[in-house]
Amino acid sequence: TTFRPIASPPARSMADSRRWRSSTCGRPSSAMGLKVFPTAPMLSNTVTVFSVPDRLDGRQIVRAMYDRHRTVIAGARNRLNGRVIRIGTMGAIDEATILTDLAQLEDVLRHLGWPVAPGAGLVAATTCGIDRLDTDVTS
Repeated sequence: TTFRPIASPPARSMADSRRWRSSTCGRPSSAMGLKVFPTAPMLSNTVTVFSVPDRLDGRQIVRAMYDRHRTVIAGARNRLNGRVIRIGTMGAIDEATILTDLAQLEDVLRHLGWPVAPGAGLVAATTCGIDRLDTDVTS
């Protein structure tokens, strides 16, 4: 009997991989009571942007992510200051990084008084396929 290796799925281009990571990071947003900003077709491949609910201030979320978890995310420096937060999805980002960011974001939102069920974003992320993230990319 001759054994043949199982064929690997084709590697994604870097642009396709970034697009997939960015869209996957945004999918659990509704489970956490957030909305992705802006809406398709204007979504970025390199960053996921969330609208911050009126009761919260994006600057507090950015600060609490760093203070509580030493995780750096960004807000906005224009008229959207305090109204959006941004999570980068470009570079050495894998599924563990995205899941960690989502878990920490859930923690911070709860800490700031936003009603998020523990694990809601993580469950949404894993059911939409983030746990099968293909990190094998070609340039």
